[in-house]
Amino acid sequence: MTGVELTDGEVLRAPLVVSNADYRRTVLELCGGRENLPEGIVRRTEDAVMRLPLVTSYAVVDTELPEASEANIWYWPSGDIESAYVRTEAGQFDELPFVFISSASHKDPGNPAVCPPGYTNLQIMTACPPGYAQWGVSAGPASGLRYRRVAEYRSAKEKLAACLLDRAEEVLGPFREHIVYLESATPLTQERYTLATGGAAYGLQSWGPHGRRPDVRTAVEGLFVAGQDIHGGGVVGAAVGGAQCAEAILDRPVLAEAYEGAVFADRARLPERGRDWDPLRISRGEARRDARGFAPVAR
Repeated sequence: MTGVELTDGEVLRAPLVVSNADYRRTVLELCGGRENLPEGIVRRTEDAVMRLPLVTSYAVVDTELPEASEANIWYWPSGDIESAYVRTEAGQFDELPFVFISSASHKDPGNPAVCPPGYTNLQIMTACPPGYAQWGVSAGPASGLRYRRVAEYRSAKEKLAACLLDRAEEVLGPFREHIVYLESATPLTQERYTLATGGAAYGLQSWGPHGRRPDVRTAVEGLFVAGQDIHGGGVVGAAVGGAQCAEAILDRPVLAEAYEGAVFADRARLPERGRDWDPLRISRGEARRDARGFAPVAR
């Protein structure tokens, strides 16, 4: 590996390259598949199973909701959880298998960057079957499809958003008439922004037999992979996958060092984290430089 060629033809040279992208796309597209990688890796990647994609509705209501909404709530209409997942994986989506409800404003009360005072924001999520058919399209945005104004897609999205609100009201009580903002994201949304295969927000479910996962090292010298596809889905999986990749490159126990309190950053450049600290604002470069002339950097 000697670098990366961008879509505009520019080549960035580097002795090491780390891909944190969707693993399937890394192997089958960015690396050229069988042209550059062993047959076994390519075959396992082609046969890999992705986790179920998700649909999420983001709602803001102009009232305070019950205190119970400050916790992460899993609501299962039926106690048969395994069957719910089996039906969803098989494409049977006549009813929502579950809903997961969270409220960022209850978790971080008083933070105006999260929600204005007197309002509550909600995130309502469920799993849905893989594939594009239920959204009225035959391909996804990774193939160049402009899907957002497709009538069938909009109809399916609105219907599912209404079902999410129905389930949430079963838990929290009526709040529909207080909604002042509502937006929903589908697997196509996830694919559009992250190029995740099938819009699977939590990445690979299985890669090869016996629950095997890809190694951070690849058959291409100098190419490493990181992220949730390596260790497991979610924030923790992505973080641990990154640490494992760093360990392989540096040949040192990075994760163990982190558990012991090591900070892998220039402390002099880390911003002060007061009550008004906003990582999103800082990441956009909107924060003022400090007295030393440093712009705070989110690490």
